[in-house]
This record gives sequence, C-alpha cells and structure tokens, in this order.
Amino acid sequence: LTVAGVNSTSSNVRLPENITLSTAGAIFTNLGAASSAATYTVTDIVSNRQMTITVAGSGRVTVP
Repeated sequence: LTVAGVNSTSSNVRLPENITLSTAGAIFTNLGAASSAATYTVTDIVSNRQMTITVAGSGRVTVP
C-alpha cells in the first residue's frame, strides 16, 4: 500500500504485530484517487479473523 507522504523511503507502511495484509496494488495520488481498484484482506493471525478492505479507483475505501 503506497500513500503519498505516509510511507518511509522504502515505501513500506508498518503494520501492528500479529496483523497480515494480502498483496494488492492500490497506489494513492496526492489528490486522493487510486491508480487502480484493489481488494485487501487483513488477517489477525492470533484469532484468524479476517476483514476485507476495498479500494475504488476514485480513492474511496470501503470497510464492511
């Protein structure tokens, strides 16, 4: 996940311990749009609970 102004020089966003994020390709512009739509799955590896995050090309992020 790449967000202008939020990432380190290596383009990584640090996640909390015990949380994994599936690979997707949303890159946000400085105006808030996404370069392409994407769907991420966030998993708590301790409880094995999952949540799906959807990013529209407009930049709208939906969390059910």
